[in-house]
Amino acid sequence: MNLAREKVVVFATLGATTTVLYFGTLHVRLFPARVLAATAVDTAIPFVPLFVVPYLSFFLLALLPLWLISDRRELRAAAFGYGLIVAISSLVFLFWPTAIPYSDVHRLTRGVVAVDLDGNAFPSLHASLGIYCALWAWRKLQTPAARCSLLVWTSLVVVS
Repeated sequence: MNLAREKVVVFATLGATTTVLYFGTLHVRLFPARVLAATAVDTAIPFVPLFVVPYLSFFLLALLPLWLISDRRELRAAAFGYGLIVAISSLVFLFWPTAIPYSDVHRLTRGVVAVDLDGNAFPSLHASLGIYCALWAWRKLQTPAARCSLLVWTSLVVVS
Protein backbone atom coordinates (compact mmCIF):
# COMPACT_ATOMS: atom_id res chain seq x y z
CA MET A 1 0.00 0.00 0.00
CA ASN A 2 1.39 3.40 -0.89
CA LEU A 3 1.72 6.13 1.75
CA ALA A 4 -1.17 8.24 0.43
CA ARG A 5 -3.54 5.29 0.63
CA GLU A 6 -2.26 4.42 4.11
CA LYS A 7 -2.95 8.00 5.21
CA VAL A 8 -6.53 7.68 3.94
CA VAL A 9 -6.95 4.42 5.87
CA VAL A 10 -5.50 6.02 9.03
CA PHE A 11 -7.79 9.04 8.65
CA ALA A 12 -10.88 6.91 8.10
CA THR A 13 -10.06 4.48 10.91
CA LEU A 14 -9.18 7.12 13.50
CA GLY A 15 -12.05 9.37 12.44
CA ALA A 16 -14.60 6.57 12.71
CA THR A 17 -13.14 5.24 15.97
CA THR A 18 -13.04 8.70 17.56
CA THR A 19 -16.59 9.46 16.46
CA VAL A 20 -18.00 6.13 17.70
CA LEU A 21 -16.18 6.29 21.05
CA TYR A 22 -16.83 9.99 21.68
CA PHE A 23 -20.52 9.98 20.82
CA GLY A 24 -21.01 6.44 22.10
CA THR A 25 -19.87 7.44 25.58
CA LEU A 26 -22.28 10.38 25.45
CA HIS A 27 -25.20 8.02 24.92
CA VAL A 28 -24.12 5.02 27.01
CA ARG A 29 -24.44 6.16 30.62
CA LEU A 30 -23.06 4.02 33.41
CA PHE A 31 -23.06 6.95 35.84
CA PRO A 32 -24.59 10.43 35.92
CA ALA A 33 -22.32 13.23 34.73
CA ARG A 34 -20.58 15.12 37.51
CA VAL A 35 -20.74 18.88 37.01
CA LEU A 36 -17.25 20.36 37.27
CA ALA A 37 -16.76 23.57 39.19
CA ALA A 38 -14.96 26.38 37.43
CA THR A 39 -11.24 26.53 38.20
CA ALA A 40 -9.10 29.65 38.57
CA VAL A 41 -7.96 29.16 34.97
CA ASP A 42 -11.58 28.95 33.81
CA THR A 43 -12.52 32.18 35.55
CA ALA A 44 -9.37 33.95 34.33
CA ILE A 45 -10.26 33.33 30.68
CA PRO A 46 -13.26 35.37 29.56
CA PHE A 47 -15.95 33.82 27.38
CA VAL A 48 -15.51 35.13 23.84
CA PRO A 49 -18.11 33.69 21.45
CA LEU A 50 -15.87 34.25 18.42
CA PHE A 51 -13.44 31.69 19.90
CA VAL A 52 -15.74 29.08 18.41
CA VAL A 53 -13.62 29.61 15.26
CA PRO A 54 -10.34 28.34 16.75
CA TYR A 55 -12.36 25.69 18.61
CA LEU A 56 -13.68 24.32 15.32
CA SER A 57 -10.28 24.75 13.64
CA PHE A 58 -9.15 21.89 15.86
CA PHE A 59 -10.41 19.53 13.16
CA LEU A 60 -7.90 21.01 10.71
CA LEU A 61 -5.13 20.92 13.31
CA ALA A 62 -5.82 17.22 13.84
CA LEU A 63 -5.24 16.63 10.10
CA LEU A 64 -1.92 18.48 10.01
CA PRO A 65 0.28 15.49 10.97
CA LEU A 66 -1.37 13.40 8.23
CA TRP A 67 -0.42 16.04 5.72
CA LEU A 68 3.15 16.54 6.98
CA ILE A 69 4.31 13.03 7.89
CA SER A 70 6.12 11.36 5.03
CA ASP A 71 7.33 8.16 6.70
CA ARG A 72 5.20 5.05 7.31
CA ARG A 73 6.77 4.32 10.68
CA GLU A 74 6.09 7.87 11.90
CA LEU A 75 2.54 7.71 10.53
CA ARG A 76 1.85 4.51 12.44
CA ALA A 77 3.43 5.87 15.63
CA ALA A 78 1.40 9.10 15.39
CA ALA A 79 -1.80 7.13 14.70
CA PHE A 80 -1.14 4.80 17.63
CA GLY A 81 -0.64 7.72 20.04
CA TYR A 82 -3.76 9.47 18.76
CA GLY A 83 -5.78 6.29 19.18
CA LEU A 84 -4.37 5.72 22.66
CA ILE A 85 -5.42 9.23 23.75
CA VAL A 86 -8.93 8.63 22.41
CA ALA A 87 -9.18 5.18 24.04
CA ILE A 88 -8.00 6.34 27.48
CA SER A 89 -10.18 9.46 27.33
CA SER A 90 -13.19 7.34 26.35
CA LEU A 91 -12.66 5.09 29.37
CA VAL A 92 -12.64 8.20 31.58
CA PHE A 93 -15.80 9.48 29.84
CA LEU A 94 -17.48 6.13 30.44
CA PHE A 95 -16.54 5.64 34.10
CA TRP A 96 -16.27 9.26 35.25
CA PRO A 97 -18.54 11.35 33.03
CA THR A 98 -18.21 15.09 33.58
CA ALA A 99 -20.05 18.19 32.47
CA ILE A 100 -19.50 21.92 32.60
CA PRO A 101 -22.31 24.28 33.50
CA TYR A 102 -23.52 26.58 30.76
CA SER A 103 -24.96 29.79 32.13
CA ASP A 104 -25.57 31.44 28.78
CA VAL A 105 -25.28 29.97 25.32
CA HIS A 106 -24.39 32.50 22.64
CA ARG A 107 -25.86 32.10 19.16
CA LEU A 108 -22.36 31.46 17.74
CA THR A 109 -21.77 28.54 20.09
CA ARG A 110 -25.28 27.09 20.12
CA GLY A 111 -24.44 24.37 17.56
CA VAL A 112 -21.38 23.16 19.48
CA VAL A 113 -23.30 23.03 22.76
CA ALA A 114 -26.18 21.16 21.10
CA VAL A 115 -23.87 18.40 19.82
CA ASP A 116 -21.63 18.23 22.87
CA LEU A 117 -23.90 16.65 25.50
CA ASP A 118 -22.97 16.31 29.17
CA GLY A 119 -20.48 13.56 29.89
CA ASN A 120 -17.28 14.29 27.98
CA ALA A 121 -15.99 17.54 29.48
CA PHE A 122 -12.83 16.08 31.00
CA PRO A 123 -10.33 15.20 29.72
CA SER A 124 -10.51 17.66 26.86
CA LEU A 125 -9.89 15.95 23.54
CA HIS A 126 -9.51 19.38 21.97
CA ALA A 127 -6.61 20.14 24.29
CA SER A 128 -4.96 16.71 24.41
CA LEU A 129 -5.30 15.83 20.74
CA GLY A 130 -4.62 19.42 19.66
CA ILE A 131 -1.33 19.47 21.55
CA TYR A 132 -0.46 15.94 20.43
CA CYS A 133 -1.04 16.75 16.76
CA ALA A 134 0.84 20.04 17.11
CA LEU A 135 3.85 18.21 18.56
CA TRP A 136 3.93 15.86 15.59
CA ALA A 137 3.56 18.79 13.18
CA TRP A 138 6.26 20.77 15.04
CA ARG A 139 8.78 18.05 14.23
CA LYS A 140 8.13 18.48 10.52
CA LEU A 141 7.97 22.27 10.33
CA GLN A 142 11.36 23.79 9.63
CA THR A 143 10.92 27.56 9.72
CA PRO A 144 10.55 29.67 12.84
CA ALA A 145 7.54 31.41 11.27
CA ALA A 146 5.75 28.11 10.66
CA ARG A 147 6.49 26.91 14.18
CA CYS A 148 5.40 30.20 15.72
CA SER A 149 2.15 30.09 13.73
CA LEU A 150 1.55 26.52 14.92
CA LEU A 151 2.19 27.55 18.52
CA VAL A 152 -0.28 30.44 18.28
CA TRP A 153 -2.88 28.29 16.55
CA THR A 154 -2.58 25.46 19.07
CA SER A 155 -2.74 27.92 21.97
CA LEU A 156 -5.95 29.40 20.56
CA VAL A 157 -7.47 25.93 20.17
CA VAL A 158 -6.56 24.96 23.74
CA VAL A 159 -7.79 28.24 25.25
CA SER A 160 -11.03 28.08 23.27
